[in-house]
Amino acid sequence: MDTKLIGKEVTVQMKYDGTNIGIFLLPNGEIMGKTRLMPRWDVQSLQAMKRQVSHWKELFLKIDNGELLKKIESVCRDDYMVFGELYGYLNPGEFIKYSVPIAYKVFDVVDTRTLRFIDDVEYFCIEHDLPCVEELWYGVLTRKEVERIEYEAKQYVKEDGYEGFVAKHFSPVDNDMHFCKLKCEEIKEKAWRISSTGIPTSIIRKAIRKTLESYPYYTKIDQIYPVVREELLEEVEPSLIDESEGKIKSLIRRLLTPTPEELKELVKEIMLELKSRGMDLEKKGEVLPALAHRIGDISGGTLYRVYTQVLFELQDHDE
Repeated sequence: MDTKLIGKEVTVQMKYDGTNIGIFLLPNGEIMGKTRLMPRWDVQSLQAMKRQVSHWKELFLKIDNGELLKKIESVCRDDYMVFGELYGYLNPGEFIKYSVPIAYKVFDVVDTRTLRFIDDVEYFCIEHDLPCVEELWYGVLTRKEVERIEYEAKQYVKEDGYEGFVAKHFSPVDNDMHFCKLKCEEIKEKAWRISSTGIPTSIIRKAIRKTLESYPYYTKIDQIYPVVREELLEEVEPSLIDESEGKIKSLIRRLLTPTPEELKELVKEIMLELKSRGMDLEKKGEVLPALAHRIGDISGGTLYRVYTQVLFELQDHDE
């Protein structure tokens, strides 16, 4: 937890288990959205395809048949950016199951004229008829309050619940918003520290997988690590990520240089995806470049050999 907020007046908001979506206007007047990993919400991504849509905007438009986006667009045209959580069973999170198909709750608004967060998000949302995250508590954040809030977080980890809370403090000194996450998942982080093992490998691999699904053309550690770090910030404190930097980069390196069996499974997964999109797998002139683009730095001879093996297995399976 960010100790800078101790002793400050904070508003504690509920934290939904979904995807952070920011919505804003481009200079040409086009409404645009982004996730933490995708700079545009209107481009095809594997993460979106797993949710049975081609891109994130398509999923967002399922909310109220697109009416919510119209309201947000109107707000954006008044020089604001809107940030919120997209959640529901059409966009499954890591911890909480929801009965609602898809929904969006605003948690931050930025005035684009000053590039500063506005102070009272709840009032802003009421004024503009936008759904807003619920507030749990307001007051001076002490370590005792942190313990109480983290303890209370346990009861909300249930169906249609929350994965935790976010404490926010608006500083009149720098006219900016400061925040920290409060959730029972921090208990796991303390256990990781005590065991001196750092972040569990499964958590790191999940972050790497999400990164490569969003940026399949990234092939170097210095490209991948910053995005993986950003993904890990959803669950892990910055200091623990910094302590585990060596481990994270080692896992990225191992993924970039897979064993023959791992490479074969990766090629098979990509080829099945290409087949589902209508590509003829026997057209090696199309398939091999697509594989090389997704896998990255690999010799042509090795890739062709593995491609041939997988193609033979798939043809044999079809027969």
